[in-house]
Parts: sequence; C-alpha cells; structure tokens
Amino acid sequence: MEPKKSTDINILPRPKWYLGFDCATKTFAFNISYIDIDTFIANKKKYYTQYNAIREVLSRVKLLIEDKNVSMALKLINEIIPTISALDNEITSLIRIIDGETIDLFPNRNDNTISTVERIKAVSQYIKLRVVPKLITITEPLRVVIEFQMGPNAKARAISAALVAIFADNDVIIVGPTLKNKVYTCEEGKYCYFAEKYSTSYGANKAHAKYNFANIEKVFGTKIPVTRPESLRGHIADSFMQIIGHIIYGPSEKAPDLYF
Repeated sequence: MEPKKSTDINILPRPKWYLGFDCATKTFAFNISYIDIDTFIANKKKYYTQYNAIREVLSRVKLLIEDKNVSMALKLINEIIPTISALDNEITSLIRIIDGETIDLFPNRNDNTISTVERIKAVSQYIKLRVVPKLITITEPLRVVIEFQMGPNAKARAISAALVAIFADNDVIIVGPTLKNKVYTCEEGKYCYFAEKYSTSYGANKAHAKYNFANIEKVFGTKIPVTRPESLRGHIADSFMQIIGHIIYGPSEKAPDLYF
C-alpha cells in the first residue's frame, strides 16, 4: 500500500453548520445557518424521481378536471398529498437559516472618523454579546466563513482580520469575493441580469445576493426577523450567499483555510 500523501492529513469533513460575515463597520452583518449539502447529493436522484412522479400525477389531475371527473381528481390529490408533504419536509430540512442581523457598529459616526482600534474593539464586543450566545447550542462542527477583502478596502480588511483572531479556535476560512456571483436560484437570479441593470459592480452584487437569498428564505423558511429598512437584508444576504458560493464552487475539503 502506498503511503498517504502529505496533503491527505489536511482533508477535513464537510461541516453542516456555518457562520458567515459581511465585513463592514456601518453595515456589519452575520448569519448562522445549517446547510446539509452531502445529504442532498446522496439523495438527489431520489428527489428528482419523486418530483417527476408528482408532476405526472398532477398532470393526470388536470386532465381529469378538464374532463369534469372531479371525484377521481380529488382521489388522486388525496393520495399524493402525503408524498408531497414528506418530500417537502425532507428537502426543506437541508437548509435552516437560524439567525442573522445587520448592525451599524457606530451609529451617528462617519466611517472615516473611526479608528482601526475602535473598529476592532467594537466588532469584538458585538460578537461576544450578540453572536457567541447563539452558538452555544451548536454541538456539531462549525465553519466560520469570511469573505476576502480587496487591498483598497483597508477598513473591511481590519474587520476580517479581527474576525479571524476572534474565531481562531474554530474552523475559519476566507473565501473569494466572486464565488457568490455564480450562484442563482432561477433563471432570473443569474448575475448577468443584475450586471446589466446596475451601473456599479457593488450595486449588482448586493442586488443579486439579496434576490437569491430571498428565494432561498421563501423555500426553506427563515428565523431572521424583518429588517428595517428592508435594504439592510442585502448585507445578511451577502454573508449567506458567500457560504453557498463556497460550498458549490469553492475549494475541496483539503485544508480550505490555506487558499487565501
């Protein structure tokens, strides 16, 4: 038997619990979510088979109604309801959006007047008081996902570095900023349409993430309260969609912390 390659020791099991951040000071956002992609992959064929079977039955129901055979249509509907319910429950359990928030760490302060020390102290205090208590009940492995901040964005880089330090004892990774742009939940959710509509990449990125996040919340449900103003939800969306982008398009489970 050949000896294991040195990189094999870096293969990590894929976690199901995630903590994601949108690094900023005036619109700092986080989300806590459960995403069981491995169960979906293992059962994808079964899900599609059941889905197609349900569609076939519903097509027959439509024809029966058109033929005014309502009693037989109702019989088929009653027979298929348990299957639909079971499939819905199984699939919606694969993603759980547990918590999230967008916060201004320095209300009534201009961002340019905030020092690096103040930023780091503020984010540390917020994490300790608002986020950590929500993590206590999570007994399974947790991955902390932080988006890579480009060089010119020194303020956000300070926040991201602080988050790495705060969660140093956890599984922390930094992900590419464009991964989430590849994710779409439907044809209308493709990034190209938002790039055409918005004059800046920032506006397109936020709108794209917000749109697709809203679709995911609609299907799987959410425990994140309504945001006021509603536009603030776009930052929570960023913190979540970068996780999805990493899971689908990011590096393998071979030491993902080494990619940035």
